[in-house]
Amino acid sequence: MLPESDAAALAERTRALTEAGVEPTLARKVASSDIAAAALDIAEVAASCNRPLELVAGVYFALDTQLSFDWLRERAQALPADTHWDLLARTTTLDDLGRLKRALMTSLLSQSGDYDTAAPLIDAWRGTRQPALERFTRMLTEQRASGATGLSMLSVAIREIGMLERS
Repeated sequence: MLPESDAAALAERTRALTEAGVEPTLARKVASSDIAAAALDIAEVAASCNRPLELVAGVYFALDTQLSFDWLRERAQALPADTHWDLLARTTTLDDLGRLKRALMTSLLSQSGDYDTAAPLIDAWRGTRQPALERFTRMLTEQRASGATGLSMLSVAIREIGMLERS
C-alpha cells in the first residue's frame, strides 16, 4: 500500500540498520516505526467510517502524496524548539496536520458511494474540490520555491488544508 517512494525509503532505512549490525527483523520494525504510527489513524478512520482497513490505508497514503503531508510534517519537525512556546507551537502544528488528515479521510470516505479502491475515491473527491486543490497546489509550490519553512508558512498550509476539508 505504500507509495513507491515511501517503500524505497523504508527499504533503504532497513538496509542501513542491517548493515550497521541490527538483526533484520528488528531493523525492519525500527525502520517502519513512522509508518506504523499511521496504523492508528487508519484504524480509527476505518472504524468510524465502517470501511475496510485496506481501503482506508490506500486513501491515507494517496492523500499523503496528493497533499504533500510528508513534506509538511518534515517542515514542522524541523521548526526550532528553543523555548517551551516553540515546542508547543511545533507540537500543535503536527497535531493539527494529523487531525486534518483524519478529517479529510473521514469526509472523503463518507462521500464516496460504492467505490472500493482508493484511486477512484480520490479522483471523485478531487473532482468536487478542484478550485480549492488548485489553490492549495499553487500555495505549496510557492512555499517550496521560496524555501519557506517557518511557522507562518505552516499556518497558511494548515488553513488551506482545512479549506479542502470544508469544501
